[in-house]
Amino acid sequence: NSKFTNNWTEYMHMSIEKKKEENWGMIIILIRNISNGNKGIYVRKVLKNSVIEKDGRLSKGDQLISINGISLIGVQERKAGFFSKFRNMSMLTALCEKKFIHAPFQNTDFSELKNGAKLLSIKQKSDLARVVISINAGSRFEGETEKGICHVIRHMIFGSNRFNTVISNTRSLFQIGADVAVECTRDSFVLKATFANQYLFYVLDLIGSAISYPKFQYHEVAQALRSCLIDYGNLKSNLVIENTLDELHSKIFRNGYGNSLFLAPDFVSNMREYNLANYVTKYFTSDRLAVAVSSDLSPHFVEEYVNETFILPKLVHRDASIIKTYSGESVILHDFRYCHTAFGYPAAGYLHVF
Repeated sequence: NSKFTNNWTEYMHMSIEKKKEENWGMIIILIRNISNGNKGIYVRKVLKNSVIEKDGRLSKGDQLISINGISLIGVQERKAGFFSKFRNMSMLTALCEKKFIHAPFQNTDFSELKNGAKLLSIKQKSDLARVVISINAGSRFEGETEKGICHVIRHMIFGSNRFNTVISNTRSLFQIGADVAVECTRDSFVLKATFANQYLFYVLDLIGSAISYPKFQYHEVAQALRSCLIDYGNLKSNLVIENTLDELHSKIFRNGYGNSLFLAPDFVSNMREYNLANYVTKYFTSDRLAVAVSSDLSPHFVEEYVNETFILPKLVHRDASIIKTYSGESVILHDFRYCHTAFGYPAAGYLHVF
């Protein structure tokens, strides 16, 4: 069970099972220092027959594994069980961000949904439900087969006044008495919400409609691309239209322009829908979306609902109709703070975008 070692630190235990022939087990202790917000995962080797320390103190040989950015040294391939109730969001957030549970335990289920998202569902008797949504995208997450598209992600999060977005719907969450926290960087987005159990499906609908990609129409991708910033003169080249987005993406992440670009409306209007659809599908892989839900509902029901609510992109046939475009309100809500948060520091002449 969760305990307080002092007035500032809460810790939680989680067991990692080893093979039967091995004579030791492992305990993972998550510690969240409330005084300064620091949190980490500490791994300790413990003999099966030995007495586990109950005060949660860490010895010199314990190993700290950061939640932000470093792998869990193979823990993700082993089974895990919980010995604590979720007194705060720390463990749930860690599970969502690192996705290191791959085998179901009693009342706990980890699954890869048909829609491509990763889901952790925990059945827990409580009047409150908890949801954590984690999205990773951006240049720091680039690899041979995965490319960052944080400029598109930012549009879905901060959005246009015309469309359903996470930020524009936080007021709806507050109206049902939800405790909401949003953490956003240039490369990642985490939303945490705690609310009454009866609102679970409402909240999943609200968040899912804001970050689901088929619902996020491809002409909105064009809006997101138009809102980004780069010297348009560098793009007046003989680019083949089908390869334009790949070329632009290379320019964004490879030559120091940062995570942003700007395209003139007439330039975007010449792109067919399948080009933008393929771009979203190619440069955003579904394993970057993780959903964690703690509620009094069966994991089976939660899985079925999340699978229907969070819809990820599919390729569009090449004979798709020409993309619909329009000129109108800024996708950055006319707030310079969102420009800084979403796209980094503004480039020269960025006011011409509005």
